[in-house]
Amino acid sequence: MKKKLSVVIVDDSRQFRETLKQYFSGVDDIDIIADASDGLEGLEVIMKTRPDVVLLDVVMPRMDGLELLEKLVETNFDKTITYIVLSTLGHDNITKRAMQLGAHYYIVKPFERMEMLAKKIRQIFDIVNGANDDAFSLPVQIHTSKSISGIKAIPSVIDEQNLESVITGVIHDVGIPAHIKGYVYIRDAISLCIKDNQFINSITKMLYPTIAKTHSTTSSRVERAIRHAIEVAWGRGHEEVLNDIFGYTIDTNKGKPTNGEFIALISDNIRLKMKSAI
Repeated sequence: MKKKLSVVIVDDSRQFRETLKQYFSGVDDIDIIADASDGLEGLEVIMKTRPDVVLLDVVMPRMDGLELLEKLVETNFDKTITYIVLSTLGHDNITKRAMQLGAHYYIVKPFERMEMLAKKIRQIFDIVNGANDDAFSLPVQIHTSKSISGIKAIPSVIDEQNLESVITGVIHDVGIPAHIKGYVYIRDAISLCIKDNQFINSITKMLYPTIAKTHSTTSSRVERAIRHAIEVAWGRGHEEVLNDIFGYTIDTNKGKPTNGEFIALISDNIRLKMKSAI
């Protein structure tokens, strides 16, 4: 009798985790042994349970999926575990980075059928562990009809349906980790500026206060958190992506963009591509 595969789910969507657990409760050879709602909790669960397979989201609070994979690489943790990324982000940069960090497969949500996921879990686990001689190489990825196609950081076709995913993907691409406060504030700022250009023309009087009110904080804290996030991006971000968005070589002598410049450049890029898609 074939071994029952133990699986851990790391995803911040409770509904998605429950859907997976409900489906796999009726699958004889796959057992969901634990789940986690963010990367930090996921890291602890993975190290404690040592599952056969991890189903991993990318964008999560406290620690995102890529940071989780980085931590596992740093600690040289159990390399027999199979990592399958399930994410709404289909950007080439993120997919490539996930594979570099040890992910074995990348599936873009939403996928059509749970049966397909179950089949891929078995198939990829067998390939990683040498039990399947199928003639295809890893890493590989699936893109669905709803996945985001893109050139570099910002996709060429953007609409209301994929706007949130695009903004999240760009913020991640430029190197801002999901667990810092500035990440959420920048995401909100870009969204507000795309929908209403008045916000970018009145950052201190409109933009910061609106974000502060949403998150029950102060305008000055929003401003500082965004500034810190930009500093982090320039310290750890991908130079190719930063150059593509901001249009000049990332050089400490040339300085970093101001909060307003950072938000405006990304917002304008996305807004223009949304208009061209109409």
